Amino acid sequence: MTPSSCEVAGSGEPLLLLHGALVSRAMWQPQIAPFSREYQMIACDLPAHGETPDVAGEYSIAKLSEYGIHLLDAIGVDRAHVCGHSM
Repeated sequence: MTPSSCEVAGSGEPLLLLHGALVSRAMWQPQIAPFSREYQMIACDLPAHGETPDVAGEYSIAKLSEYGIHLLDAIGVDRAHVCGHSM
């Protein structure tokens, strides 16, 4: 199951895209199509951003990392490359 605040495109090794503060997964739109030729692109809204509600209550890097791990578990990905912006 893919959370509604997550876009998955392409095939290959998974690449998790993490946006910066005060933006959403939409910032990755220009990169998704070209990179999805070689990677399974995973772009999600972090808590309290875009379509994801405020679920964490705390926004430390540790808590956001936990959110990313739970998200990968939810879509059935064991390991992924990670590309982040800002934070």
